[in-house]
Amino acid sequence: MFDKRYEKILILVLFLFATGFWLFQHNQVYSWDYSAYVMNAQHWTGERNYYEHYRAPLASGIIWMLSIFGWEGSRYLYILLVSLLFLYSSLKLAESLGFNKLIFYSISLNPFVIFYGLNIGTELLSLALLELFVIGLIKGKQRGIFGGLASIARYQFVI
Repeated sequence: MFDKRYEKILILVLFLFATGFWLFQHNQVYSWDYSAYVMNAQHWTGERNYYEHYRAPLASGIIWMLSIFGWEGSRYLYILLVSLLFLYSSLKLAESLGFNKLIFYSISLNPFVIFYGLNIGTELLSLALLELFVIGLIKGKQRGIFGGLASIARYQFVI
């Protein structure tokens, strides 16, 4: 369809568009859920007294690890990291299924994923981890760790 070089450039453009949108969305739209994950991470460091026990801990843990860059920086670095993980998992899944990477990643970035992927904070992370788990199933390798991580990123994945 496209030369490999143009395909990589188009994938990069899609990645930059999606990541830019998620960063802009986080900057413009207040999400209580996303803020709760940050406050849970701050609770672990003793900086907050507020803690929601029913929140899945993986996102808060990642934000906590990124807090060495400051709490504001950790919010945006989390979005960048999750976006990179989704790019990696989508391209690897396309490769495992024998699909064109550009077309698969384009379809993966459908309007629902774009608008709701990082609105609450864990949807895109759990989807990327689920994709990595599915890759393990396809290749017959033991990748249960990704299924477990997906379920502690978003408890609904257990169901």
